[in-house]
Amino acid sequence: MIDWRNVNRRRPTHVLYRLDMVNCIYERESNAVRVSTMLDGNMTRKHTFVGLLVIVTITILATLSFYKGLDNQSIFQIPGFYHSIKSTDQKELEDLTKLLTDTAKALNASKALTQTGVSQNVLQKSLGEMKKDLIQRLEETVVRISGGTSASKDQQKSNSSLAKEPSQKPPVPSYRGTPPVKMRIIPDVRCMADNDYNASPIIADIKKNENLLIPPEATLSQLTFEELSSLYHSYIERPQFLCPRKIRMGLVEDGGWFVCDMEMFKPKSPCVVYSAGINHDFSFDDDVIKYYGCEVHSFDPSMKVNDYRRNSLNYFHNIGISGTDSTHGWRMMTLGSIKKLLNHSDTPISILKADIEMSEWTALSEMIQAGALKQVRQLSIEFHLHIAPPIQKDMPRDSYLFALNVLRDLYTIGFRIFWTTPNYSCVFQSKCRQKRLSNCQEVNFVNVT
Repeated sequence: MIDWRNVNRRRPTHVLYRLDMVNCIYERESNAVRVSTMLDGNMTRKHTFVGLLVIVTITILATLSFYKGLDNQSIFQIPGFYHSIKSTDQKELEDLTKLLTDTAKALNASKALTQTGVSQNVLQKSLGEMKKDLIQRLEETVVRISGGTSASKDQQKSNSSLAKEPSQKPPVPSYRGTPPVKMRIIPDVRCMADNDYNASPIIADIKKNENLLIPPEATLSQLTFEELSSLYHSYIERPQFLCPRKIRMGLVEDGGWFVCDMEMFKPKSPCVVYSAGINHDFSFDDDVIKYYGCEVHSFDPSMKVNDYRRNSLNYFHNIGISGTDSTHGWRMMTLGSIKKLLNHSDTPISILKADIEMSEWTALSEMIQAGALKQVRQLSIEFHLHIAPPIQKDMPRDSYLFALNVLRDLYTIGFRIFWTTPNYSCVFQSKCRQKRLSNCQEVNFVNVT
């Protein structure tokens, strides 16, 4: 059985969220139409599986055709999708048409195999290969045709008036709660009664499926565990800014990141990019150099490699970004200290990318208080609530409280989410409402100030 949570460690949001009609086949052990059951059962069930793929493909094809007929100059927000489809591009229809044709051929092939009396083992292997190929091509087609994220009317209105927004002075937050820590913690999970849950103003705002604003610290401190958890996960999963052109830099899977390529945000040579958290994968750094011609500085003390120059535009530093300067063990420095060390104190940072395994919370807290993010145009962070095994579990209330305070202050100083996707290796089922959540989330921001 294919487990979508473990295939391709990080997969674009619009594929995993919006292939529900396919995912339902694999999701639960009790589901009567599991793929493994189909392959072990009779030919009727095998035909049912291929038939489901035909239905999925026809549905997407019909939806695209409908929206294409409305306006050839617009990008339409298709209901139920977290992305836009550019109607001026005809290639997606051609791709889906070819996929539909191949699906029909697969169905005919399965019938032919039945008529020839081929052995059960050969038949299972043949259908398994067809299934794997068709599902992969369906996902690749959906990824290729997606071109943006949906945004509410208020968000689109704010996008058009960015030039009029006044710059706001970063606050000096005094965070309550404690940052997430790298250790096993037994959270005090207290779920709300149904009546209290339904009457909660915070839960009501979340259910509206609109842009969320995190309340002030005094209000947050009064919220229950379930309200904080719901607010955190809902907030980081919702785009706040519509970037119509996003480019994937680096690997399609783990190691790649999206960059907003809008004129007002994209890096322009000469430019400087900071990339923290490498783990021997320089694919993002290399693509930024190739596409934008930026000078890229890569940071990762865990690799235990001395400083060196990889090429004319890429410099590796045996330094980690943190909330304090420290030389105990790994050499850790704040963003301000690193910029000073590299003579970048007055240099704008086009992109700050950080996948630093929970150090992002204290590092961002210090950056906000020090005003170090003023000259950062795009911010790409993987947020971790937990990384020590087991990572698939609820977190303590104070961890959510600290994280929400950081996220609210990022919003206050002008950072808006334009792309977000969960890391499915961190997925867990919450004890409250049995929700499927993730403790790791890749979030990409643009600075609108």
